[in-house]
Amino acid sequence: MLEAGEKSIPGNHNMVEVKALCFRWAIEHVSIILFRRVIFETDCMRIKISWDQQDGLDLSYFVGLVKHCKLLATSFLILILFVLLEIVM
Repeated sequence: MLEAGEKSIPGNHNMVEVKALCFRWAIEHVSIILFRRVIFETDCMRIKISWDQQDGLDLSYFVGLVKHCKLLATSFLILILFVLLEIVM
């Protein structure tokens, strides 16, 4: 689902902003479908850290996106799993 969201993002953004925008896009869509419990997996440690942090003084665009995701997710139970992908050579 997040890959589909990534293809719909216009503009120039860095990679973590793109991942946060995709995350917001996914949350918006699962709320439209009326899911009550959702599990998201991500390999973006910054999303996980920002999600877990209390509101602070960081006013960056990225942190604003994550805060918006948290606000959108108040209508359903959400669990974010950080998945560290290992490449075995």
